Amino acid sequence: MSRADTEAQVHNSEPSPGLFGRISSRDYRGAVAQIVREIKAERGYTNERLAEILGCSETTVYNAENENGNLDGVTMLNLGAMCGGMKRLRRIEALVNGNPPEPRTEDDELADIELRIGAFRARRVREGAR
Repeated sequence: MSRADTEAQVHNSEPSPGLFGRISSRDYRGAVAQIVREIKAERGYTNERLAEILGCSETTVYNAENENGNLDGVTMLNLGAMCGGMKRLRRIEALVNGNPPEPRTEDDELADIELRIGAFRARRVREGAR
């Protein structure tokens, strides 16, 4: 079978029945941003500390948190491995399994703000203890 035949076969194949469709960058970035925010709030990590743990740059963490960039596959695996296992990656798994993300509500936005306030307070306590 030629390369063109193989590419045509892949291109023409139907997606798996469980897939919702193509995963958008917006959905992926939103899921990653939520995961990053949760980890930072729960553990009181700064962008610098999370970047050290994940083996990426502080700018990468910042961009991921603000939905301005994607985390690559290895970084996502490290995120799961270092920060809570597969349960931590459930939002990504939901996208892969074809479950569309729930629309964000005002309660979601409020929860994000509360997580950030908690992280800020934890950082102030740590810095005050130095």
